[in-house]
Amino acid sequence: MLKLDGIVYKVCSWIYNFILLNVLYILSCILVVTAFPATAALFGVARQWVKGNDVNVFQQYRKLFKENLKQSIFIGFIITIVCLFLIADFYTLTLLKTTFKPILFTSLAIVSFCVWVTISNIYPLMVNEYYTNKKLIVNAFKLSFYQPHITFVQAGLSLAWGYLSIRFGFLIIFFSFSGFAFYTYWLTEQKLKKIIAINQ
Repeated sequence: MLKLDGIVYKVCSWIYNFILLNVLYILSCILVVTAFPATAALFGVARQWVKGNDVNVFQQYRKLFKENLKQSIFIGFIITIVCLFLIADFYTLTLLKTTFKPILFTSLAIVSFCVWVTISNIYPLMVNEYYTNKKLIVNAFKLSFYQPHITFVQAGLSLAWGYLSIRFGFLIIFFSFSGFAFYTYWLTEQKLKKIIAINQ
């Protein structure tokens, strides 16, 4: 009975922590510009969970938010500019009338995918170790193509998770962002462990 109570307590504790982290993230994004340090803090807490550390979610989140404030805003600004360019390119492509349109669209889709997986690696790397801004972006790009099967698993999970979040709206409030950060960092951690093992 005590064992059962222990399992129930752990499950409830996990659910509570995921909900708390998700709500903290949503509230932190209200000012828009704070979404970038909030994302760093989100992945930072997820990193602690993946590492098996039991942390105070609120205190750890606040600490990581402050620690990554400057770099995350700078990186976030770059990400925003790149994404706006891609959106503008897609819009311009819809207006073009050319026989090369399918080729151009496919090329742009591939570039967009590379940008997306790079962005997905930026924040896990940011909270894992200190890098200069240039090194952070370069390493995130390289990591995207290391063990590509993990990258494609991540992309598939993200599409499925995004669909479920849209299909069941309550997930957005309670689990979408914290869940995304957890499985994304877990997959990134598998790559990092492999790299460390090879270099030892």
